[in-house]
Amino acid sequence: MFATNLDEVKKVEIAPGVKIGIALHTDNITITVVEIDPGTQLEPHTHVQEQMGIVLQGKVRFFTGEEEKVLQSGDIYYFKSNEPHGLVVESDEKLILMEIFYPKRDDLYQLIKSKLSE
Repeated sequence: MFATNLDEVKKVEIAPGVKIGIALHTDNITITVVEIDPGTQLEPHTHVQEQMGIVLQGKVRFFTGEEEKVLQSGDIYYFKSNEPHGLVVESDEKLILMEIFYPKRDDLYQLIKSKLSE
């Protein structure tokens, strides 16, 4: 069994206003905690992994090639493999997300690991 507290997850800045940490990285899944400053916009991107998450704090507008949805604390979201997606933080407070990727995100894990060792 593994257990941790979200406050104990060490986060690194991967883009202006965006901090991310690995809560769990296994042979199959990666779980991250993401903190994004108010007003930040992330341009659409894709990855092979399925991605689901829960908004823990704040308000966010997610957009894909097909639709937009505004989500807030307690809402759950899902993106299919290779589905383009981006976001805009719409709250005055920091956005906090917990995200799960399947299969695991080795690229993200290595990036965060290297930034933590700097």
